[in-house]
Amino acid sequence: EAMKRICQWLLAVTFLLTLTGAKVIAGETTVGAEVHAHWTLHLNDQDLGKNFNYFNVHRGWLTVDHTFSDKYSAHVGIEANNTGYAPSNSWDTHLRTAYLQVNGVLPYTNVRFGMHSLLWIDKVESVWGLRFVDEVSLHKLGYLPRSDFGASFIGNCPGGFGILAVQILNGPGYTQTELNKYKNFALYGEFHPFPKNADWSESAILGQYYMGYPNVASNATGFSENTMMDRSQLGFIVKYRKWLTVYSEYFMTKDDADASNNTDDEFVQEANGFTVFGRLYVATAEKWLSRVSIFGKYERVDKNKNAANPLVQDDGDARFVTAGVAYEPVDNFELALVLKRDTVSELINNLRIEEEESN
Repeated sequence: EAMKRICQWLLAVTFLLTLTGAKVIAGETTVGAEVHAHWTLHLNDQDLGKNFNYFNVHRGWLTVDHTFSDKYSAHVGIEANNTGYAPSNSWDTHLRTAYLQVNGVLPYTNVRFGMHSLLWIDKVESVWGLRFVDEVSLHKLGYLPRSDFGASFIGNCPGGFGILAVQILNGPGYTQTELNKYKNFALYGEFHPFPKNADWSESAILGQYYMGYPNVASNATGFSENTMMDRSQLGFIVKYRKWLTVYSEYFMTKDDADASNNTDDEFVQEANGFTVFGRLYVATAEKWLSRVSIFGKYERVDKNKNAANPLVQDDGDARFVTAGVAYEPVDNFELALVLKRDTVSELINNLRIEEEESN
């Protein structure tokens, strides 16, 4: 943990020196920022009263990229999240990304080291393109961190046919402290069947297998053998130019954080679910309508798939519906009008299931 923090701060200091000495260090430095704000109206009572509404600047990033040469580059990103309501706003600030990248270590192979994004989350978020509206499913549900400390070996297939990568990660993500010495591994693949077709080149098949251990102290006997944190995902992207995007994803998870158990089926908590979303631009001509898009997303999760008790099987099951229209009046500024419905099944006194709906 101490080494991890030292590496992070060394990377951060390197960037500060790069900014102040930009004329001395060869290369190019780019500074960027992104801010997400929303006004929310509750259409039903969500323990805050019906028609409760608030405005919130709820998330922001500050990023710095420096390209030393075609071979070496670096990146730092700081994230701030606001989780409260005015006047009791609660801001959390984290170093979300801080890594060095070396290109061409082997033919068609790049290496990243430091705090950096999970490739799966990065890819799906870029396809969704509406992070300010809603997070991508596996991160929102808490099954995968947005970024983590470790190393990634990223192989680019010749001809643009895809990516094959291995990520070695600490496991807890960028917002938590690592509590054990064990590492998590992710095998990520991306296949583009039509890389030379200008209309369909971004269509793809995605897959990831993530294997690791829960972020709990490992002083118990049999920690690594008797605990589990596995995720499997399969996704499909159909994209026609910039005008139409359709995405579908299926995932499975297995978790056991109790070292006194073993990893037999009756002790492993299993979940699965799927996501489908689409986005369509209203016009293709270069006029204001080409900046208007409609979008929708449906997510479903079965959180206790293999529980013995039928009531527990339904506990935590959820459905999320998001739909709206977006408009980008100028580059890098986007507005959206969104309707969201979240439906979560809750076990009440071990006797019955009630659906809690938020609109």
